[in-house]
Amino acid sequence: MAPNASSTQFTRRNALGVTVGSYDSHGLVPSGTSLATVDYPGAESTQLSGINYWGSIVGNYSNRDGTIG
Repeated sequence: MAPNASSTQFTRRNALGVTVGSYDSHGLVPSGTSLATVDYPGAESTQLSGINYWGSIVGNYSNRDGTIG
C-alpha cells in the first residue's frame, strides 16, 4: 500500500516485472522500495491501467468539470 493512502490498487505487471496501479487519486509505479507518482497535468484524478513490454503506460484521467480522457 502507498504510504498514507486510503486505497491502493495494482492493475498490471509487464514481462519485465514493472507494475502500475493507482492510489487514492494518483497513478503509481513502484520501484524497489520507492513509489513514483504519476499525475496527468491538470487532472483531478489519474488511474494507470496497463504497461507493455517496452514500458509504455496507459490509463485515464478525470477533471473537476467531468472531462474524462
